Amino acid sequence: MKLKLIPALRVACCLMFFSGLNFTAMAQFTSMASKAPWLQSFFAKMNPNTPEFSATGNLDMCDPSGTIRMELPMDVAATTNAFRWEVDASKFWPMPPEVKAMAKQMHTDKTVFLVKTDEQNVYMIYPDLQAYLQFPIPASALAEFDASSKSVQFQKTPLGREFVDGHPCIRNKVTDVEPNSPPEQGLMWNATDLQGFPIKMDLDTGRGLMKFNFQNVVVQSPNPSLFEIPVNYKLFRNSAELMEYAKSQVSAQNTN
Repeated sequence: MKLKLIPALRVACCLMFFSGLNFTAMAQFTSMASKAPWLQSFFAKMNPNTPEFSATGNLDMCDPSGTIRMELPMDVAATTNAFRWEVDASKFWPMPPEVKAMAKQMHTDKTVFLVKTDEQNVYMIYPDLQAYLQFPIPASALAEFDASSKSVQFQKTPLGREFVDGHPCIRNKVTDVEPNSPPEQGLMWNATDLQGFPIKMDLDTGRGLMKFNFQNVVVQSPNPSLFEIPVNYKLFRNSAELMEYAKSQVSAQNTN
């Protein structure tokens, strides 16, 4: 299923990868941040019965033959107005060991991407550094997001029942229907004991498969603190300033 909402997932993966490399391309992040609301919309479309949830999971990017080319463990949480995606560079594959070591030394290995459409902002948060960056979401991007969200429809066709990680599921073929575009398809396993939450998805990106697997799913409103930035965290205007701060923290620790 080459869903129109999928690019935001690639955006998030790229953001995570570059965060491990200490994100050297600020202009690229600004462009990516403008597309981040699609990530929230994707999950809202995939599980309309459970708009508020939290879960751990894994995203695998595979080539057309099914061989895994990238693994990205993740923690996600959603409300009607916010979406949180937390990643750990030390668990990302493939990433060179020296890059992981550098990210850990700089305290930028753990990254939280927080989309808050009600504030029209996307935040990149570094908990171990107690620092963050803020990216405004352009009004034009929000307008495009809203228009496309209303036009895209997903149709489910049941294919049978299966158990996935102990959860009874309905295996569905999902068809993406959008005006002036040919239908696109994928597979989804909706857990009947979790109000239909899609604990497994296999989506065709056009270049291969994107596979989601979720565990520890809690279908209820997450703790509000997950969507708030602690008051003691420092806001930086750009990545260069943040990295200088990270270097100064490392130097201070080495001195002590």
